[in-house]
Amino acid sequence: MVFDTTLEFAYFKGQIVPFSEANISIGTHALHYGTGAFAGIRGYLDDDGETINVFRL
Repeated sequence: MVFDTTLEFAYFKGQIVPFSEANISIGTHALHYGTGAFAGIRGYLDDDGETINVFRL
């Protein structure tokens, strides 16, 4: 993985922190499954349990 370490600060967990403190787990869902690209999309099953309704937030 390559990233720019010249950044001094990052927005992390609701606050501005030094870049070196903005760490996430390698097992985080967004990295493992790529769901970060779909952060504004939600899907819910209908009462029949077979139909998924997808909403874009």
